[in-house]
Amino acid sequence: MGVERIQTACADAPDDAARIGIEFAQWVARTAFNFDYCDALANRLEAFFEGTEFECKVECLMALLSMGTSHNRWFVERKFTRLASPEMDENLAKRLAVQFRIGGGEVCDQIDHLEKSINFDRADLHPALVKALADICK
Repeated sequence: MGVERIQTACADAPDDAARIGIEFAQWVARTAFNFDYCDALANRLEAFFEGTEFECKVECLMALLSMGTSHNRWFVERKFTRLASPEMDENLAKRLAVQFRIGGGEVCDQIDHLEKSINFDRADLHPALVKALADICK
């Protein structure tokens, strides 16, 4: 599914699109891809993110973080940091913070990589995420 098709699905059948988006995000998070294909996948994840509700958004963000850091793909890493910025919806940030806690050390490693890879400071994430990382990354 291309970005336009995802946007149409989100508009026409949001519940179905969310279920597809969750499965897609989980598949992306657990699969290795050619380096040059990561940007296209990230754009699809962002389309699901923009057109769905919380659970799909969280899965999309976790997939962006995982794929970006495992493939050292700066475009994907920057997309994650932009979507997880302080402007992020407060309730979504709290839900993502729960997912960070579940991920534990793996998330800490991903954030460590992110900071080195794109010269990013975790303090520039949403405050709820910064707090979760401070709690789990000791």
